[in-house]
Amino acid sequence: MRKACFLSSLALLVLSTPALATWREASTEKFIVYSDGSEKDLVEFTERVDKFDQVLRVITGFKGEPSPVKVRIYLVDKEQTVRELYPWHIPNIAGFYHASISGGIGVAERTRAFREGQLDGETVLCHEYVHHFMAQYFPYVYPHWYQEGVAELFANTEFLKNGHIRVGASAKYRMWDLFNSAWIGTGQLMQDTGGSSGSGPKLEAFYAQSWLLAHWFFESPERAALLQQYLQMRSQGVDHATALQKAFGLSDNQLDQQFRAYFDKRKIGVIEFTSLKLVPPPVSVRVLPPSADALLLADLRMDVGVPDKEVSALLATLRSSAARFHDDDARLALARAEMRYGDRDRAVSLLNELLEKDPMNRRALLELALLRLSGKEENPDARLAADRNARSLAVRANRLAHDDPQALFLFYKSFAHEEGGPSKNALDGLAAAYVNLPQYSPVAMSYVKELLHTHDTAHAVQILRSIAYAPHGGQSAQWAQAQLKEIEETQPHTATAANDKP
Repeated sequence: MRKACFLSSLALLVLSTPALATWREASTEKFIVYSDGSEKDLVEFTERVDKFDQVLRVITGFKGEPSPVKVRIYLVDKEQTVRELYPWHIPNIAGFYHASISGGIGVAERTRAFREGQLDGETVLCHEYVHHFMAQYFPYVYPHWYQEGVAELFANTEFLKNGHIRVGASAKYRMWDLFNSAWIGTGQLMQDTGGSSGSGPKLEAFYAQSWLLAHWFFESPERAALLQQYLQMRSQGVDHATALQKAFGLSDNQLDQQFRAYFDKRKIGVIEFTSLKLVPPPVSVRVLPPSADALLLADLRMDVGVPDKEVSALLATLRSSAARFHDDDARLALARAEMRYGDRDRAVSLLNELLEKDPMNRRALLELALLRLSGKEENPDARLAADRNARSLAVRANRLAHDDPQALFLFYKSFAHEEGGPSKNALDGLAAAYVNLPQYSPVAMSYVKELLHTHDTAHAVQILRSIAYAPHGGQSAQWAQAQLKEIEETQPHTATAANDKP
């Protein structure tokens, strides 16, 4: 009887344990996409996002090679999951983007909008990918309205069944703000704001009217050409009113009248391409180990940021989850958590075990190099030894992926305590890391400091301006603005001569 009761209890326990979701990874030349949804939906999304990149390349005329750093995208089941992954846990968030040393990261709810006017995760991702694309391949200075307006314009790109591509379809989730919010006016809208466009209704009105203004400019080839002249002058430090008059021959009031008349017509057209030859990308799919269900998103949180009050709970979750699995992904995730929040000695042990098993485990090499660099050695000799050990690990990682900005940046940082400063190889590596990942602000800021140190102020100013007016710049934008102010006060001629070309 006891045996029967025991077996019944065991059966109940097995039945009540949630089934593990199956996570898959889809890869193309430019993207790595993760999802625990259906494989069919995953492949179709991956094809769409790759085609979206192709559309941006055609429209911008960019013919360069793709970045060596793939963008990682995580498709999750519901908005609540997106909110839990976003460090600030704001409500009503369908997706977000984060620039990390390992490349751009996008997170989105995978369910498409089911009612008109609803903003879904894929639209958010496309908006953010436009920012990523511009920062990656065109790291110049743009007014804030232009960055957000163009991102909104392309976020609604449609791939029609007949092969046509439609850009600029009405952003219906912005219509309420267009019709009901106070009119900002082009004079205020087109001023550089560095991302400080207010909050709440004011911010929503800014996004809506920036979208409409970008639409108006791009709908006419003549206006689009004049806009490029305007942007060129703005990037060179020409004030808005002067650039507007020289490019368009208009005052703010005259431009605003034309723009308002465009809106009052209530006929916002679309730009339809009938002959773009997009190439369906080859997509490879692999099923991730069962540990991914417990660890993949927790591991992601370490890349996008964890609030201090949640660190202990995340570490406990990772320790508990990693104890259930014995694959390399689980050990690496636990090592990363221990290094950042827990037992660094245990992290060293885990990483060394991974490298003994596979000396070419690039992620383990990079994590161990980062651990060595982030140590608190007070003895100068011990500090140098740790730095040099990190340097050798970064070199090994670089041999496995020559263009990887993380290995190049860690190699540069390993010279921080050398008497002679960074070597030429280290400086060249930092420059290459910036070229490969210009939107990651710590790399850009380090590069700026080295340029200023070598008195290449004009180049430094160009990069500082791109940081200062990044769409979501935060503290790095504030730092860049302070640096620019200091340069303009001490070297006004150098600052004026530093021209960008959007």
